[in-house]
Amino acid sequence: MLVHMQQDSEAAGIASKGASAILQKSVPWARLFAEAVAIVGSILMAFSLDAAWTEHRESQQERLVSDRLTEELEANVSSVEQGARALAHLHANAEELAGLLGSSPQSELMVIPNSLIASLFFNPEWSSLKTAMADGLQSSR
Repeated sequence: MLVHMQQDSEAAGIASKGASAILQKSVPWARLFAEAVAIVGSILMAFSLDAAWTEHRESQQERLVSDRLTEELEANVSSVEQGARALAHLHANAEELAGLLGSSPQSELMVIPNSLIASLFFNPEWSSLKTAMADGLQSSR
């Protein structure tokens, strides 16, 4: 038993010497600080790149929606202009017909068949605008 106690005390002495040696060893604070700065900097750079990429994608999407809206509005303007020309042509034909019949189109009620004016109805295309509104893009500007 005495041998065990000596061994235990020797082991405790070695352990305390090892612990004190570890505590006395200098900690490389400069290296630890540099590693911490590198880690934090890498994380911040990753967040920054992610934010920039997200902004880039949103900007591309906004340009695409804007281009589609422009195309639709130009098509709608063209449709309105075409309808106005058709209506003017129909009016001229009605006046000519009234002249042949000896009456004025303004003085009498003229019945025009639906087949003659069916193409005059304006049905604008708004799908890109609806998409932009659904995505919330119109409120960003």
